[in-house]
Amino acid sequence: MNNEKKWVCGWGAATSYIAETQANYMMDTTCRYKIIPTMSASKIRLHFSNMFGTEEAELSCVTVADAHGESDIDKDTITSITFGGSKSKILGIGEIDIVSDEIDFNVVAEKEFIVSIYFSKMTKLNTGHSNGGKYIKNYYARGNHTTTSKISSDIYVEGGAYLFLNTIDFLCTDECAAIIAFGDSITALSWPDILNNLLNKEANGKRSVIRRAVGGNRVLNEYSVVRIRRFGPAGVSRFEKDVCKTDGVKAVIVLHGINDLIHPSVNSSACPISMLPTSDEVIEGYKLYVKLAHESGIKIYFATLLPTPRLSTAIRGRTRSTVTRLRFTMTIGVLQFRQIRQAR
Repeated sequence: MNNEKKWVCGWGAATSYIAETQANYMMDTTCRYKIIPTMSASKIRLHFSNMFGTEEAELSCVTVADAHGESDIDKDTITSITFGGSKSKILGIGEIDIVSDEIDFNVVAEKEFIVSIYFSKMTKLNTGHSNGGKYIKNYYARGNHTTTSKISSDIYVEGGAYLFLNTIDFLCTDECAAIIAFGDSITALSWPDILNNLLNKEANGKRSVIRRAVGGNRVLNEYSVVRIRRFGPAGVSRFEKDVCKTDGVKAVIVLHGINDLIHPSVNSSACPISMLPTSDEVIEGYKLYVKLAHESGIKIYFATLLPTPRLSTAIRGRTRSTVTRLRFTMTIGVLQFRQIRQAR
């Protein structure tokens, strides 16, 4: 049996910006994020980002602990996350990757644990990401509850974004590897979690499926109108960080590009019809994905762009058909579970 250890991403979300609202600050608040691991580990380290921050953000206290029910934690397993030995950390304006110390924490595959983050000071929420689906379990409570086993239901709410935290690395056996699911709102929902569960029945707890997806995201373009700052950075600008710079990645599944075709609109100031790409332009974006993945030794799989009634015009439909055909020639093409198993 191979007992060598290496760092592998065991959980992750895309690095993006939070849609701006009139209430984009918080203070004296604890965030709890439930993590559902599919690999076991002896140590962990956490990655944070303030990439889109216009102000410093202080992590006043961060802990991990085994989950005990939905939002509760097992107090006997609470472990502090440190940064250079300190329990607090200031995330500088625009800092892209802030990594915690290596922390001894026993992760058991399929045994849920919780990351608790306390923000004592007024904190502007620019960098973070929202996912959806039944596997996403986030909780927010007034006060410092990083070492509180149970939070009273009258002071916490469910839902919301992952704030600043984007990756958790596991120190696990050498056979382990991560598979990235890269895309838009379809991938921000539950299919990566379902694939994770199915795949790990085959891979015996040696694989993680990491969701790096942003709702409304496009391959080629971003939204430059300030009042509609959302849908994340373009895929061509985030692929390298979200995929190639993730530890232990063996393969990436790309389901991306439909928003490039359906978002441009004649009456839209945020995404005018002039932003409707040609099939050649979309393919160039995919070729960049392939180039970056292969340079990092990562296998890349493309899933077929799904049909939608919003592809109503002839030019949009033709572009989708052309793009879909050419994707088959670049890598494997149609996404099937048996092919993903070969990434083992």
